[in-house]
Amino acid sequence: MKLTSIISRMALAGAMTMGFLTASAEEPIITFHTNVYDNTGETNAFHFYLGAKEPIYVDVDCGFGSIETEVGEAVFDSETGGISATVITCTVSEEGMVRIYGDASKIDYIDMEGCYISDISFPQLTEVEIINLSYNELNALDLSHMTKLQSIDVSRNPFTAETPLVIGANKPDLAILDISIIDYIDQSFNLSDYPAMRSFLAWSVRDLKTIDPTGCPYLLQLSADLSGISSIDVSKNPSLMILNVADTKVTELDLSNNPYLTELYCGHRAAGFENYKMTSLDLSNKSELQRLFCEGNALTTLDVSGCPKLINLSCTNNLLTELNIDACPNIATLNVMNNLMDFSTLPLPRETFNEYYYTQCPIAMARSYAVGTKLDFSDKVLREGSVTQAFLFQVSEESPNTAEMLPEDYYSYENGTITLLKTVTDSVYVTFINDIFQDYPMTTSKFLVKEESEMGKPNPVIDLSFYPTVKQVSLSVGLQGATSENPKTFKVDFGNGELVDFTATTNELPLAPNVTGTRTGHVIIYMPEDSDISAFAINGQRLMSVDLTRAITLAYLSITDCQLPTINLTWNRCLRSLDLSGNKLSTLDLSEANGSYGKNVLSHINASNNALTEVELSTRTAILSLDLSDNNIAEMSLTKLSSLTDLNLSGNKLTEVSLTDLEAIETLNLSGNQLTAIQLLDYLPLQNFDISSNNFTFATLPLPGVVAEYKYAPQNAILLPDMAPTANLSECYADIDGQTTSYRWVMDATGADVPAGSITTACTGRFRFTDADLGVVRCEMTHPVFPDFKGADVLSTTAVQTAEMPTHVFATFTTTETAEATLVLAAQKDGAAVYIDWEGTGDVEQYSLQTSYISFAVNTHAGAEVKCYSYDENDAVTVFSASDIKMSKIDASPMKSLINFSLINAGLENGSIVYPSCMNTLEELSLAGNNLSKLDFTEAPALVMLNLNSNAFKTFDASAFKALTNLYVAYNELESVKLDNPVMWECALVNNALESIDLSKVPAMRQLFLSYNSLSTIDISAITKLESFYIDRNNFTFATLPLGSDITTYVYSNQTPLVVTPTDGYIVDLSSQKECHGVPTTYTWYIDSPYYDENDNLVGENLYEGEEYTIKDGVTTFIKPFTHIMCVMTNTALPDLLLYTDFIDVTPLQDSIEEVIASDSQAARWYNLSGVCVAETAEGQAPSLAPGIYVRVTASGATKVLVD
Repeated sequence: MKLTSIISRMALAGAMTMGFLTASAEEPIITFHTNVYDNTGETNAFHFYLGAKEPIYVDVDCGFGSIETEVGEAVFDSETGGISATVITCTVSEEGMVRIYGDASKIDYIDMEGCYISDISFPQLTEVEIINLSYNELNALDLSHMTKLQSIDVSRNPFTAETPLVIGANKPDLAILDISIIDYIDQSFNLSDYPAMRSFLAWSVRDLKTIDPTGCPYLLQLSADLSGISSIDVSKNPSLMILNVADTKVTELDLSNNPYLTELYCGHRAAGFENYKMTSLDLSNKSELQRLFCEGNALTTLDVSGCPKLINLSCTNNLLTELNIDACPNIATLNVMNNLMDFSTLPLPRETFNEYYYTQCPIAMARSYAVGTKLDFSDKVLREGSVTQAFLFQVSEESPNTAEMLPEDYYSYENGTITLLKTVTDSVYVTFINDIFQDYPMTTSKFLVKEESEMGKPNPVIDLSFYPTVKQVSLSVGLQGATSENPKTFKVDFGNGELVDFTATTNELPLAPNVTGTRTGHVIIYMPEDSDISAFAINGQRLMSVDLTRAITLAYLSITDCQLPTINLTWNRCLRSLDLSGNKLSTLDLSEANGSYGKNVLSHINASNNALTEVELSTRTAILSLDLSDNNIAEMSLTKLSSLTDLNLSGNKLTEVSLTDLEAIETLNLSGNQLTAIQLLDYLPLQNFDISSNNFTFATLPLPGVVAEYKYAPQNAILLPDMAPTANLSECYADIDGQTTSYRWVMDATGADVPAGSITTACTGRFRFTDADLGVVRCEMTHPVFPDFKGADVLSTTAVQTAEMPTHVFATFTTTETAEATLVLAAQKDGAAVYIDWEGTGDVEQYSLQTSYISFAVNTHAGAEVKCYSYDENDAVTVFSASDIKMSKIDASPMKSLINFSLINAGLENGSIVYPSCMNTLEELSLAGNNLSKLDFTEAPALVMLNLNSNAFKTFDASAFKALTNLYVAYNELESVKLDNPVMWECALVNNALESIDLSKVPAMRQLFLSYNSLSTIDISAITKLESFYIDRNNFTFATLPLGSDITTYVYSNQTPLVVTPTDGYIVDLSSQKECHGVPTTYTWYIDSPYYDENDNLVGENLYEGEEYTIKDGVTTFIKPFTHIMCVMTNTALPDLLLYTDFIDVTPLQDSIEEVIASDSQAARWYNLSGVCVAETAEGQAPSLAPGIYVRVTASGATKVLVD
């Protein structure tokens, strides 16, 4: 190393010990921000790699000062196939910034894959040849200045529309480029700018609209699947080996100049690309082709005779009627599913196939056939050298996944011909099984079998019931296949039984009604036997009901302004467009029936101007536009709506909404709800956004500039009390880059400014009405960042009457700790206000209440005498729920209108609570998390919910509370409980010390939680409605556990191990557990504890019956000694319980035991340990006995003998 370098390093080391860095005076050559701290906090750690043309030193500052690191050359590792470079490990500060200092001209390799980088800058780096920034969170990147790049990987980064990825054209040596899974790329990008390109990967880059590889003569691989391209010219790429344009808009390929092609992917199966189909594919002279995937197209022929090296072929979901693979001897995987081939044209299975999938589309049939019809399938199902069988199945629309084989008196089969012998109520289909093609049968489409006299009769599909005042009816009907050149006829019964002919000229909704008539009863639309209804509309005619259950082919449905109260769309799985606006629907269910009738192609829904409170969408949705405006929806799940582009939920009652799954949303209207916050995610392609008329403030509104069309004004008026001495508008204050909220108080009647000095403020957003007689006022607020709040759209409060401080105290309590806590309040009317003096100083905090409860974050102060004020007793508080407010006492007696009274985790002792005076009408009481062992009241006749969890009760009598439905006394010290509550349906008594419980007087019980007690028996015969029952971790056994076969959720596992003591040291009696409800128990003995393996099987070192112990009727006799063993008992009657014993040691009697080997020298009788004679042997004869311990009795005496 040069002397100057050594001196420089010594100087740097000295500078670091003095707390500053010489490198900091330089400009960093690389600066980046990482989000790793936000994800993992202070314990974060990540690493990246650098390489240089020659060894150099760089300083790396991760936020804690620079550390010098030597960077060596990056070299190719022939063993791993990767590149070896210098690894640099970082732990960043909360700032998340990393700065690297050094000689920029020497760095030629950068690998920062997966470092959570959101921004990076390296303008001095011009010598870099390889860069990898994949798997990061980059929003912008411009590589134009890096002209020597040979390999770029920036895949899996978001980028933005404003700052798309810029590669730069001046890169003559660029050979590898991976931009897969990015959102935005500069539209000037041109692949032909890189003549040295070998590999280009652009998977799932929807923003990539064109690819021109004609300037890349050496290109070997091009992968652009799921990109935005619609055409591609590869005629100038003679070396191309891999081409992937699957799931794009590409429908034509000229491969004539690509003789070395080995892999081709051109299928169309992904959502959004189903309508792009290739109709032809020329594979002539593709002698190197090994993998071909062309599924999801409209190919009618596929010639692979010029592809002798083909190994994998997938051509599923095309229109092929045959496929010849004789010229392809190497095929190992063949997938021809869902084509139009049959047993006579399918490729024959080969022993060399690893996989062969060949189920075909059903054979198309007419809609119905008459009894006696012969259906000849011989050209499709018979193949020389094989045997084909046929069977007839019926299937109902109610259970489309369940087919029933019909007996042979319904049909006959011979040589490929089916003869229909009897009518069938439901649809039928034929299944053919061939002994060569055994894995996949062939089927026909469904059809009906009718009597000859019923053939040709029309079928009713829609039944309309009108309000009596409706006389003249006009309807719009479309039929499948109908056009103006090919009109189709259908019939309508207007209520008199006569069928009137009408004509449809479209398969969609006609521009004008094509059915008119005078109604005399129900109106029924009939379809000819060979026709299907595809569209139906009615507008402005009052309906009582509509039956669409038989119109299963409907694609377009419009029932608007008809005051329809309900609708059943269970069976209308073909719907594409649905308009139900202007009715009286309260619910709308668009989910699938029986898992088979999902609205999988429904893309446009309008159910605005109804009375909807609940909407259920299909779990497999393709919805593009959804209008549910002007309803009563309070909650709405927007999951699995990744294709939705237009959503209107305005005019509802939403308080929150998540946009996480709206990956394609462009227009979003949420105006007229009750929203207070919303998160706009970076990846949303939002263009039009309306959140006006909600409850946003300047502090919670998304900032302008993110969305092109953004309407945020006006907002709902900020609710103030009808009368108040103060106003707290601090939540409306926002400091955005130094620009702040302006407040203007005006007289409500005139809009004139209030007199100077009549309203004062001590801190931002908090006002005191110094003139109590000022009158009715309101506050108008503006902000420079949100200029649309002006004039009539200004952000305003409701009107408030100025007044003196209230004097009515409705609650008093003494706090013991200074802490953060929660107070939930509600009142009998919106706009009511209460005031709380948290410090006991007379300085009050104002709380504006509504009829629905509001949760407030509060701060308590140790030793304060807290008082709660309202203007009079009529400002009735209905909910008073304090959580984590530590108190020594509370007087709540002035409260007269409470519905809910809760003091949770308050630390209160017996006698410290003066209860509200409304205990006779109180419905909910929660005193969880205190130190109570008794209740200081006995009368609460209206109480329906009582929560005493986490207290110190040893006994509890709930029988006085006859209206009680929910009782919670968990985590106490209960030894006894009395229940006499006829309507109680839920009770939780977990983690107590109960040894018994009487359930005979709680007949309505549905959910009972008794886990972690000491129960050993229980009688549940009186609670026949039980649905959820938890009695795990008690002292039950197989002999005492209820069977619980009628209980939906029954948890009984993990009972206390049985304590056992061996008799005579080697006999263990577990006969009490030998059966459970008549089912025998299995006993298994283990040394030490068994455990569950990765397959959830209980394993361990188990003992062997017959060799190491014997067992009969639950009594185990040990043959050999063991220490630290346990028995695990299982029983299929209660499969979730593994009943253990505790650990024991056993020692069989060994006195005078000898091994029986061959014969006995004396005549003997042999007895088992139960005293039964099991064998007699003569002199010199060996006994034939199972292994075990026996008593041998001879003329010489008796001894114990071990037979093994």
